[in-house]
Amino acid sequence: MNNEIGLPLSLLTLGAETAYGIFEAGTNHPGEIAGLADVLRPDIAIIASIGCAHIEHFGSLEAIALEKGELLRVLPSGGAAVLCRETVCFERLAACATAPVVTTSLTTRESDYYGEPLDLSVGRMRVSERATGEQTELRSGLPGEHNASNLLLAFAAARTAGVPAGAAAEGLARLVLPGMRWDVSERGGVTVVNDAYNANPQSMRAVLRTFMQAPCAGRRIAVLGDMLELGAHTEVLHRELGCVVAELAPDALVAVGFDTARYVADEAVKRGYPAARVTCCADAADAAATVSALARAGDSVLLKASRGMRLERILDAWTV
Repeated sequence: MNNEIGLPLSLLTLGAETAYGIFEAGTNHPGEIAGLADVLRPDIAIIASIGCAHIEHFGSLEAIALEKGELLRVLPSGGAAVLCRETVCFERLAACATAPVVTTSLTTRESDYYGEPLDLSVGRMRVSERATGEQTELRSGLPGEHNASNLLLAFAAARTAGVPAGAAAEGLARLVLPGMRWDVSERGGVTVVNDAYNANPQSMRAVLRTFMQAPCAGRRIAVLGDMLELGAHTEVLHRELGCVVAELAPDALVAVGFDTARYVADEAVKRGYPAARVTCCADAADAAATVSALARAGDSVLLKASRGMRLERILDAWTV
């Protein structure tokens, strides 16, 4: 619902009594955000990150930043652009804004909203609001620094829109993610983290790091699949992920798809990851048999790949 068809349809569902509307504007080709922004005309806009998703069609991170920055060019002077200071191309994005820029950070207090991590395994942080000096504790239950950053952005946007701090914190504590986004379940004593809705190089690294930090009684098995729409950057970005695999060293790597087997697994082994821990699979059906035979009670399994890989099919075919 984030494209030229879904976004207008979503807008049309708003009734006269609606106080707030929250919408996503998406793009995978240059020029799409400008049209969506013209339809949406937001009062407040959040750009959560700049990553390599769809870089095949843009060519560079700078081009992706400029595309997303179109959303900031239609803001009213009384509105706000909410940006994380650590975001790639932050200065370029801020320059696009036609409204004041509200900043967030997990690392520096020189921001409008500073999030002090208390326990990122459960998404718990203390937020300091520079304008008021007020402090608020947030807790979402979602692990990882990437989720904490998104939580902080959402809180900052809510406060900028006039939502009381306590109400914003309470609402975020009730957050329920859509399916296949850090969706944790259990199969025969095996903990499964299904994050297979989509993937790009940045989200792969973030989720894999979070997975490796999560409690686990047995082995951690990373089932990773191809990242699509990377174009000429495909090999380099998959090999960079291989370096991360070697660094984090899961107990087993199941590499699903041509690019993951050829580049991620290969680079991980070149960087010292034991080849005996790697199993390469052609697709999700092949991987299901591998995972079913490999995983045992106490283990944790991560599923992560681009949408086109449909890694969730592993769960459909997995026999315990």
